[in-house]
Amino acid sequence: MKYKNYQIKKYIDILSSKSSMPGGGVNVGLVGATAIGLAIKVINLSIGKKKYKKYESKNLKVMEKLIEYRKQMLDLMDYDAKCFIEMEKYYKMPKETKKDLLLKKKQYEKASLICIEPAIKCFEICKIANKLVNTLYKKTTIFAESDLKISQILLDASCKSSIENIMINLDGINSKVIKNKILKKIKM
Repeated sequence: MKYKNYQIKKYIDILSSKSSMPGGGVNVGLVGATAIGLAIKVINLSIGKKKYKKYESKNLKVMEKLIEYRKQMLDLMDYDAKCFIEMEKYYKMPKETKKDLLLKKKQYEKASLICIEPAIKCFEICKIANKLVNTLYKKTTIFAESDLKISQILLDASCKSSIENIMINLDGINSKVIKNKILKKIKM
């Protein structure tokens, strides 16, 4: 699985199919990477422009960070798909006996903990990236200001979507301590 390397049409076709992957978490990574890419574009459109020359050094530092976050979001697409393999194991487990049910319950908790990891990371990156994008207003070309706004809307959507993925997987975790620790990370 290298969804980050798919052509757009191929990706949309498989997304639209009956295949369990790519799913919501993979798309959160894609949307986040796209949002960050849009902000990077605005910086690129502003580089070398006389009006924004005094901000160029800071904007380039922001762009450097955003480029790294974009890479991480793309990587999280495939990481999310890899983590979901544990949930697929859970779905395929038998449930005939009490022992089966106990093993299945343990697998569900394991899979839930694993599947939460990329969602938390996506959430954290999107929050940081959104703050970085916010610093670009009035310091980058006004002709692309709507792109900054769209970037932030998409980052916000990725944050909210990550929370949905986290919350659905919290159901499979028995430990209140772990649940509270995760909720604290997403500040709920």
